[in-house]
Amino acid sequence: MEYTVKGPNFARHNLSVITSKNDRLFTFNAQAPITLWEQDAEGLRAAARSFALTSSRIDTTGFPARL
Repeated sequence: MEYTVKGPNFARHNLSVITSKNDRLFTFNAQAPITLWEQDAEGLRAAARSFALTSSRIDTTGFPARL
């Protein structure tokens, strides 16, 4: 998901990837100021494309069983 967020003193371009596995939600979020998006976009999109859950043995030590 790609979107922009604007406030009175800022404007940021955001990129998010969301997935779930074994009843857990995982997110990848990257952002850059609007003024830097053009120079950062390719690298941030490549990072988002690489986001993957690769193991069924996800270490959830320290996380509650349910929220």
